[in-house]
Order: sequence, then C-alpha cells, then structure tokens
Amino acid sequence: MSSIVTGILSSTVGLLWNKARDATAKKLKGGDITDAKIREIVMRELNDVKTKIDGLSRKDLLSSYSFLQEGVQLLNVSLDKSKDEQKAVQSETQDDRGETSS
Repeated sequence: MSSIVTGILSSTVGLLWNKARDATAKKLKGGDITDAKIREIVMRELNDVKTKIDGLSRKDLLSSYSFLQEGVQLLNVSLDKSKDEQKAVQSETQDDRGETSS
C-alpha cells in the first residue's frame, strides 16, 4: 500500500517539477542573453530526460514484445502437440471400434 502512495507522490512531484521547468523556459523565451542561456540549460535538461525516458520505454517495449513472441511460439507448440494427441486418441478410438480412418 505504501509503495502505491509513494508512486503517486513521486509522479505528482515529478509532474509539478516538469510543469515548473516548462513555465520557466517559456518565461525566459523572450528575455536577454542571460535568460536565453538559462533557457538553453533548462531545455537541454528536459531533452536529456526525455531521451532517457524514451530509451527506457523502448527497452521495456522491446522486452515485452520479445516475451509476447516467445509466449505465442510456446502456445503454438502446445496447440500442435495437443492436436497430435487428440488425433492419436481419435485414431485409437476408431481402431477399437473396428473402423478404418479415411
């Protein structure tokens, strides 16, 4: 329960921090050279964070895709095995009745 509260708190603080940085960058947009330099630093930091988040998201997405692909392959193998077992049971049942398979 505390991890949920911590996660929500962390997300909220992060969102507020991002909003504050965006607002600061917007205010500094029309200023002098000093404001432009500060804005450049803030924007660079935002771009670095965005790049890191994109990289982490991509890594997780690729891992998830890999696990999904592996699961589908295992499901196909399992279904093929089940189908073969079902055919074998049907064949035995038909042999027991004296029927021939066509």
